[in-house]
Amino acid sequence: MFFKQEKPITPKVLGFILLLLTAVSLNSTKVPLSQIISMGAIGSALLGYSISYEICKEGVHFKHLKLFGLTVLKTKLKSLNADVIRAFPASFKSNFNWGPVAAMGKQNRTDKYVIRLFEGSRHFTIFKTSSFETASTRAKMLGEILQISTEVRK
Repeated sequence: MFFKQEKPITPKVLGFILLLLTAVSLNSTKVPLSQIISMGAIGSALLGYSISYEICKEGVHFKHLKLFGLTVLKTKLKSLNADVIRAFPASFKSNFNWGPVAAMGKQNRTDKYVIRLFEGSRHFTIFKTSSFETASTRAKMLGEILQISTEVRK
């Protein structure tokens, strides 16, 4: 079972800007071809990468770095010896300390539903979504795979 992580806004914006600069540079004869190729490759990589967690019944779990849906790097996760899986609403804040975004406000607050694996007082957030149905369904499926009790709270 795969849990794709939500990508922050910064790589999306930077990737879009680099691709836009690449498109503009294609019309100029003064820009070296190597620079155009480099900007296009970096912009595409920023827009095309994603991180996913793979949870298996066998007890071996992996973190995948994907590029356009294809696994580029696969690393083994430390053991997830969770006691309980919980799906519940959570609020996240991000600070804007730089650039023109800081002039519009100092914080951004988003409400999401999260799936966390708890072991004693420690926890590991495996998934965030804005849909309660998605969070509860995926939490129950994960509980069945890992054979762990699941708590869902709206």
